[in-house]
Amino acid sequence: MSEIKIQCPECHERFEVPEELMGEAVECGSCGHPFDLSEEHIDTLAMRHFPGEKADQLASFTKKSPDIGQVADVSFETAEYDQQVDPSELTPLGPRRILSIFIGIGFMSGMILLFVLGGGEGGF
Repeated sequence: MSEIKIQCPECHERFEVPEELMGEAVECGSCGHPFDLSEEHIDTLAMRHFPGEKADQLASFTKKSPDIGQVADVSFETAEYDQQVDPSELTPLGPRRILSIFIGIGFMSGMILLFVLGGGEGGF
């Protein structure tokens, strides 16, 4: 006795039924819709297998929705931000930072001069 996978025409739920029920009147176990089982109700998507997939791997998963009957109490607090922040309070300028700023400005100036002077026809 082999089983075939069918799909309800009303709610599209998938089931496994004995092959002997083909042509008989059956009722959907999910929505209760009665229909005559025919070739058009056979679930062809269930017959597809993809590389690395086994047919019984997904048997433990269901389409049942989780029970979310309990609602947790949620409260919100208003956040206040200080808009008068002085950057010097956060990162004071020390001698290393000042030296890094001058080195960066010097490097950018040197690259600009290199492209301006060296980019023309008579450039190096």
